[in-house]
Amino acid sequence: ALDDYMHRYMQGILDKKNFETIIFKLIFNNYHYFHLNSNEEERMDYLGWLYPRLTRAIDAYHDTGSSFDVYLSSTIYWGFREYRSAEHTCWTFLAENALYTPHSEKMKGQLNKLNQGATNSQIAEILGIPTLD
Repeated sequence: ALDDYMHRYMQGILDKKNFETIIFKLIFNNYHYFHLNSNEEERMDYLGWLYPRLTRAIDAYHDTGSSFDVYLSSTIYWGFREYRSAEHTCWTFLAENALYTPHSEKMKGQLNKLNQGATNSQIAEILGIPTLD
């Protein structure tokens, strides 16, 4: 089916915007075919991430024996793996940096004070609440 659309696009019968829309609808409605095994939110995020790559993939395709359907399926599959890897790297970086900031070190010291039997006024100061003194 995608090969027919590509043929129409190359002949000028189908403009690029409509061709991209057809591809996006096909991916969204047939995500299992493209091995996009994730929830809908992640698929939508991926499609947003994929858009500029899809545009370049359409422009870069040359019929060298592989159908456009196979070419695009491969682009989508490997793109999804790249997307997930980038997402994992990003979240790992954020989590690691959240654990090792100067602010978190300060909080660790304050929590140690609480664990060592701080007075009520010290606890109030650590938590930033007024005391009744």
